[in-house]
Amino acid sequence: MTLEYADILLIAAPIVGFIVNVLGQLALTRLARAGLLASIFLAFIGGTVACCAVLAIALSIHDQPLLDKLALSAAVLVVYGAAGFVLFAIINLGETSLRIRMMQLLLEQPDGLSRTEILTRYNNALILSVRLQRMIDNRQVTVSGEALYPRTSILFLAVCGIWFLKWLTYGGREDQLLRDWAKELTRHLFKR
Repeated sequence: MTLEYADILLIAAPIVGFIVNVLGQLALTRLARAGLLASIFLAFIGGTVACCAVLAIALSIHDQPLLDKLALSAAVLVVYGAAGFVLFAIINLGETSLRIRMMQLLLEQPDGLSRTEILTRYNNALILSVRLQRMIDNRQVTVSGEALYPRTSILFLAVCGIWFLKWLTYGGREDQLLRDWAKELTRHLFKR
């Protein structure tokens, strides 16, 4: 059995999408000065378009029944989605991992830092304050008086996805989790 041109394109589709995703993130953050979340989302969409374009070419020259083409499409898109998720996880790790940030801080200080100096730069109240302000600035939460309320946003949908994945992972042991997830999703999507 030999690989045909269409088969090579099917294999290349998620790779092309991933490359467009990476280059798109670099271009958006460096040239367009887009924010981190916007660059991740827009570059993933661009990679999806590139992946689908190569996939469409492959399927147009592939001599298979429609059901096989749908299955191939699903497999290619799942592979691209997984690659995009891995890229997101790596970027997120670099942004949010406190140990990585502390190591970068230590590398920037050739004379080293004392434990007190590190704790002064990374106290919990300061980190929490910065993250809360970022959520307010990105309109992920609403401020009313002293209270913060979640808004429907990408972050909100990500949390809903995490709740759903927990339900899938824990199954029947966490039935309340699915009810809570559905209740919160419904409350925020259909409020006022």
